[in-house]
Amino acid sequence: MNKLTAIILCIASSAAIASAQSNKISTVVISPNGEAVPGASVTVTGSDISTTTDINGKFTIDAPTEYKTLTISHNSYQPTTIDIMPTITMTPAKKIINGFGIELGYVSSTWSYKNSGDEETSSTGGFTFGITYDHTIKSVPNFSIMGGLFYVPKGISMWDDEEVYNANYIELQVLAKYKYDLPVLNNELNIFAMAGPYIAYGVSGSIDVEDDPDGIFEDASTFDLYNRFDAGLALGLGVNWRNYSLTFRYDLGLSNIFDKENYAEGILALNGVEKSNNTKSYDYLKEDIVSELEDISVKNRSFMITVGYRF
Repeated sequence: MNKLTAIILCIASSAAIASAQSNKISTVVISPNGEAVPGASVTVTGSDISTTTDINGKFTIDAPTEYKTLTISHNSYQPTTIDIMPTITMTPAKKIINGFGIELGYVSSTWSYKNSGDEETSSTGGFTFGITYDHTIKSVPNFSIMGGLFYVPKGISMWDDEEVYNANYIELQVLAKYKYDLPVLNNELNIFAMAGPYIAYGVSGSIDVEDDPDGIFEDASTFDLYNRFDAGLALGLGVNWRNYSLTFRYDLGLSNIFDKENYAEGILALNGVEKSNNTKSYDYLKEDIVSELEDISVKNRSFMITVGYRF
């Protein structure tokens, strides 16, 4: 009897799950030279479950999951044992969540000064809230773009609260976000990092001066002296579980909100000095104030902690 070295299970074979307890194997038996082998006996090794290949070498057999191999034999070939393709368990695809969310939290803010002397400063605080939209990038795993529109109170306290500058902004953030799934809680817990630009516009503000007998600053706004526009870089870290999140953000202001010309005009206006009254006198006073300001730079710095929910 001419014995060949092996009977080959065609690479193009397939396995389908018949039930949770068995594998339904459908494939074809071929010889080493690629010809179909009809009449071959196919047995689930260690059982009495068997079948025979048809004229085209094809067969279908149900193999209980506890059996791991098939034995294939034929009078003209050497018997061969092959592994049964294991039951294929599909892992559900991660749900891609695109949608709106809300965030509520607390913000602590201060100003970064340059060339402004030895001011004793401390931070101010307030509540922040915003609406976010998280857009998942399907082609880049775990990556998304998060946009957010926030109400953010900023400002600074100086000389043990003798002067407090409050400035309330509407801030737009556009952040690149990357998350990493933690192997706990069914992979529903993840941590994330994000970074991107922000722009903000001051909508209201106030100046509280402890020693103000004439009430000059009583109705004054921070934006009578400082620019309303702010821009910078927002950085964030957080943790997310299902639709809930805890996020830590830091706003690094890059825009100088101090304009010495605007500041000088604001100081004169608060003191009741109008340009139309005496142009030469006004210009002289303004120039005197500007000369004392030198190259001052004032930039916002804010730390936010928020809890959020995505719908």
